Amino acid sequence: EKMATRSLAGWGVRVALQRSLCCIALAVVGRQLCHKLVVCAKCGRLRKIFEWACFQIVRASQKFEMRCRPKRIFVLRHGQSEGNVDKSLFERKPDNDHCLTEIGRLQAIQAGRKLRRETKDEPVYFQVSPYRRTRETLEAILMAFMDEDGNSIPWDEFQRMEALRRIEEEEEEDLPVMARYISDASECQSKFTSGTSGASGANSPLGNVARAKAPLCYLRVRSKSLESLLSPIPQAGNIFCWPRNDQYKVREDARLREQEFGNYQKGDHMTKSFAERRSFGPFWYRFDHGESGGDVFDRISDWWSSMLREFARHGGGHEFPNYVVVTHGLTMRCLFMYYFKWSVEEFNKILNPDNCEAWELNRTPEFQYVMTSHPKFVDGMTMPSHMRTCHQ
Repeated sequence: EKMATRSLAGWGVRVALQRSLCCIALAVVGRQLCHKLVVCAKCGRLRKIFEWACFQIVRASQKFEMRCRPKRIFVLRHGQSEGNVDKSLFERKPDNDHCLTEIGRLQAIQAGRKLRRETKDEPVYFQVSPYRRTRETLEAILMAFMDEDGNSIPWDEFQRMEALRRIEEEEEEDLPVMARYISDASECQSKFTSGTSGASGANSPLGNVARAKAPLCYLRVRSKSLESLLSPIPQAGNIFCWPRNDQYKVREDARLREQEFGNYQKGDHMTKSFAERRSFGPFWYRFDHGESGGDVFDRISDWWSSMLREFARHGGGHEFPNYVVVTHGLTMRCLFMYYFKWSVEEFNKILNPDNCEAWELNRTPEFQYVMTSHPKFVDGMTMPSHMRTCHQ
């Protein structure tokens, strides 16, 4: 017992001695460091060291953010809508409530098949404007990615479905072209909508929350009654939900909306406004109670900045290597103008994309984006190379 007591006491002395020596060493080092900092402050070196450290931190964060970017971004315009066919609808129907035509639904279905062939089994993050025509476009696109229950369609199963579809198309070659368009579009409408009363009917797999077996990433109340908002149990048809699984995710963002041309748009007044815009400049002209191209540029640049933060937060290209953005024509032009730093004159020369036309961004080894699509110009010229590459 005496020997154990002596060894324990010796151990305590050694620990106390070591701690004392460490404290003395830290005090000496701290005194020397403080002395050097004072000397550096007197000769202006401290500020330079601080600025250099801040620069290195910012540079490292920028490299991290760039490495998190997805490898491909597809920016897609909505399919043909009622307003594209009948301009008089703008006088009695809000712009945000225009739905797709039969041809527009078929365009969206075909766009979804093209996107699926590009992405195969890779995860995809979808972002969409909250306008009705863009929602319906995305619903038709998702037919190539998800089944009615919100489960992912495997790539092998999709290829089998495509082979069967090609066989059916060969059998229907004798039908008129427009008859085939209406037939395919009507099939899409019967699967994803119920009449024309809403963006998604009660029988739609995306419109009825009770049938959506996949986890929900976004809920939107369709009923305007206060009771349905406060009710703990949602009634059928009052809730619209986008399905989500481990492979596909959908998110709505109001900053992706169309340029606002005012409220109800009277025909004579809008004809005069569009004539004034041609003489004033499409980018600068602001419609009455609406927006200018510059206003759209401001909100879409804010959207892109938030997307960069989201890439870094979620691992970007690691978790979702493909992003699909369903939006509107002028909004697409403003997004590419911001990223590629187009001038206003270059912006004015580029025409709006066609319905369901996709502009693709591919990531380079330097983690910048290159535009691989070919937008149309007013004078028919080809886009120069400097407008396709990033100079950030």
